[in-house]
Amino acid sequence: MRTSWSKVRDMLWAGLLVVSISGCGNTPASAAPVSQSAPASASHSKTLHKHSAVHIKGVVTAITSEHIVVKTKSGTVWTFGVTSHTHYRQKKVSIKASAIVPGSTVVILARHHSSQYIARVVRLL
Repeated sequence: MRTSWSKVRDMLWAGLLVVSISGCGNTPASAAPVSQSAPASASHSKTLHKHSAVHIKGVVTAITSEHIVVKTKSGTVWTFGVTSHTHYRQKKVSIKASAIVPGSTVVILARHHSSQYIARVVRLL
């Protein structure tokens, strides 16, 4: 005869199995993966999670106080918003935004927010 704890354990495992099969609940289990080759200025996709992040390496083609435009090796052009919370770094040392000029090679870590990507860290290579 099973004890009540044994029944509870079995029910918990069954519940975990159902959750793992059905997914996290934020997207359908059969949803296609999000392609990171799409430009940052593209319209918001419903399959894109609200807080998705990208890590992009490329050459700066334009930079203003509000945006930075980067072209990757594959030719994809990304537009990132910049804010007062954007950090600029070179070899783990903080640098001024003015050190980033068109033609510079950078790696950008950005988060998706309000239908655009906001650069959190711009690392000069």
